[in-house]
Amino acid sequence: MHPVIAVLVAVGVVLASSGPVLAAAPAPIYEATVTVTFAEPGGAPVDGATVTLTAAAPSDVPEVDPLYTATGTTGPDGTATFTGVPYPAEGGPALILSASAQRVESVTDEFGCTLTTTYQGATSDVAAGPTVAIEVIAYVTGIGACVAPLVLGTVLGPDGEPFAVKTARVTQFGPNGEGAVGMRFEVDADGSFKVVLRPWGTADAPSRVEFDIVGLTTKIAIGGGCFALSAIVARESFDLVLATGETPDPLVLAGTVRQLGEVCGGATATPATNVRTARPTLPPSDGAELLGGPGSAASVAAVIGGLLLVASGLTLGIARRPGPRRRSR
Repeated sequence: MHPVIAVLVAVGVVLASSGPVLAAAPAPIYEATVTVTFAEPGGAPVDGATVTLTAAAPSDVPEVDPLYTATGTTGPDGTATFTGVPYPAEGGPALILSASAQRVESVTDEFGCTLTTTYQGATSDVAAGPTVAIEVIAYVTGIGACVAPLVLGTVLGPDGEPFAVKTARVTQFGPNGEGAVGMRFEVDADGSFKVVLRPWGTADAPSRVEFDIVGLTTKIAIGGGCFALSAIVARESFDLVLATGETPDPLVLAGTVRQLGEVCGGATATPATNVRTARPTLPPSDGAELLGGPGSAASVAAVIGGLLLVASGLTLGIARRPGPRRRSR
């Protein structure tokens, strides 16, 4: 046998013994339409959410080794539509779809306080096909409340040194002067203080913050038993941006000596009012003696006449006295 023919016969024997040659698997068809709906548990659609769609073999991790990935945005009806998505051809390997959606919503109120709400959801292991509808439930995964900003500061006296503080108060106004809150705070011995304020105020509409710090009152003798009162007072205001929740640069307040008035020592007598004085009643013997002695008709008549004159005078005095009448009991 010719050597070439022998080689061909050997190759044929090998091929025959190895069985039929496997045909290549059909490639996926990139013509599918997938609709993803993102809605809250009650059915309310979530508009403006970012949707990520992936396609992968069942044995693959879609996020790590996807065959296909695309992103879209939901409309007012909460849906995002994807075209050209792969699906398995007849006889081809299976494909699974996964969809995730998220929307972060931030709302800033009139005081510059920002509230953040996050809607998020995902659906996986959906069989790919020519037309697929995927529903993703939106759950509120986080609500970020306003962060209360911390304001630091120092208050010093006219000599640049700390002073003993009697009262310290701060008043904060919202943008454009709308709304106000006030609170007291403590000042440390070294003049430093810290207050937690509302997250109000933006760069365009800052929050006005007013400080009123009053030191202990001092007395200086000015003569005549009188004293002049004074105290170190620091009253300053600042326009601050606190909506971001960040701590602004430390504040520095300078106090000045202010006169509070004068006070004189010693008590000032004040007449008592609405005080009734009891009139003593003399014993009969003493009364008779004052009236001129017992049995003296003239003395009695004189005394009676005198009493009538006194009563008449009292009556005239009362009649002329202005003011409300007092009802006799």
